[in-house]
Amino acid sequence: MTTETTTETESTTTEWTTESTTESTTETTALGFTDTPESTTLDFEEAIDGFVKDISKRMGPFASLILSDENITEDCSGALLKVMLGLRSKSPWALLMLDANARPASGTLNGATGSYGDYEECLDVHHQPSNGDAAIYGQYCTLFMTLPLGFARKSAQRMQKDGYFLGRRSPDFFSSDARSYFKGQRLGLCLPQLCTIDDVRRMISLTLDPYGFKHHVSGCDSILNEERGWNPIRIGMVSLVSVLAFLLVVSSGLDLFLKKDSRARSEDSPWKYLMAFSATINTRKLLNCNFKEGSDNQILASFAGIKVLSTTWVILGHTYFIVDISAVRSYFKVIDATEELFFTLIGNAFASIATFFFIGGFLLSFNVLKRMKNLKGNYLIVLWIMLIRRYIRLTVPVMFMVGWGYVMSMCVRGPAFFEVLGQNDLNCNNSWWMVLLHVNNWQSFLNMCNPFYWYISVDWQLFMVFCAVPLIMIRREKLGVFLLLASTVASAAYVIFQTYTLDYQPLPLLMSDPNQA
Repeated sequence: MTTETTTETESTTTEWTTESTTESTTETTALGFTDTPESTTLDFEEAIDGFVKDISKRMGPFASLILSDENITEDCSGALLKVMLGLRSKSPWALLMLDANARPASGTLNGATGSYGDYEECLDVHHQPSNGDAAIYGQYCTLFMTLPLGFARKSAQRMQKDGYFLGRRSPDFFSSDARSYFKGQRLGLCLPQLCTIDDVRRMISLTLDPYGFKHHVSGCDSILNEERGWNPIRIGMVSLVSVLAFLLVVSSGLDLFLKKDSRARSEDSPWKYLMAFSATINTRKLLNCNFKEGSDNQILASFAGIKVLSTTWVILGHTYFIVDISAVRSYFKVIDATEELFFTLIGNAFASIATFFFIGGFLLSFNVLKRMKNLKGNYLIVLWIMLIRRYIRLTVPVMFMVGWGYVMSMCVRGPAFFEVLGQNDLNCNNSWWMVLLHVNNWQSFLNMCNPFYWYISVDWQLFMVFCAVPLIMIRREKLGVFLLLASTVASAAYVIFQTYTLDYQPLPLLMSDPNQA
């Protein structure tokens, strides 16, 4: 008994001594964290190194395929090789470039369609090789891709066997390509800026084509992007806006400080041309609702209310239509929302545009018939004056906005830059003249210089064709009425024919259009 007790006591003493020794080596840092010695059982860094080696072995065939491809520039191949070597040596700049790349989005099986990566982290990457080679900067590129259709079908069938995805549309429904509204899964890539957009597209093709992926690289952006810099258009637009801002401030100041009975406010004063830029005067005119009894403004006052309601409807619709689908948490939820009753207000917002066409045509006929009924003279001259005035009123504002779009693309940055502003710059470089001539709607929607300018082109075309009808009605009323009815029936029949033959969806919301080319 004595021996056992002594042994137990020694054992207990040894344990307490060990614990006391361990506790004595535990220190508390200045920030309050407990600093304990690292366990030497497993080395986490060695585990990471092993993981990197395994990944390198698996990625080796792809890397060798890309680096040996003749269609990829030497600068790009060399930069990619430096990135791989940097990852093997755990260089911070290479790790940052890797970390900035997107991973498959969380909730992909629930309809998530986008993973942006880290745009800012990618653009902050920079590395100057010690051997004097060209510096490497991060370049953010956007990849859209869809799984092979056969794989998607099999995956959907497996999910449905276990009770998931029941009632969902077939994967065939979600067609996607570079010209679709839905382009597929979005991934942000961070690559060296020495790789051109053609290099990036070639690398993606070499990697994904053998597996049957559909893919599209929309564009790339970096801090060295020369298209972001100043050019004559941007300099001219900023100068013009600066002059207009100066005139606005001066004229608004004069309006605030001049007395009501000042001679500078008279119609004969040359100051009236400067006062035309006043923000205060124009705001009062815009919000003025005191119409003279029997005036045209009073007779047609209800049209102002219709315009307000229609404008609100347009804004509501565009608030949903312009959202990047990749930023939505679940694509499935969006599809479900389109089948709800209240979503019809959004889905049918396209119809609100017809309101403005109707009001424009009505006011054209109203003004022409009222003011020119007793006109004696050459109607052709009147027609030309109407066209010139209308052209100036439409063209000056829209061309100003085309120019301002270039300024916006210089100032705004972000992962969706190329899809929103960058692509628009390219389109406007190629087709700005179509906006000037008001034929912007004669090309694919996705190729237009700012697609929303289609309305102005259509407005001008309708005005140019039908402005002669009210003039005809003044002298030959029956012929004018016949032309109106015939054009209405013909335009409706053409829309029906086009919708049927091209198999258009009732709404273009989120769906691909196979006829956009």
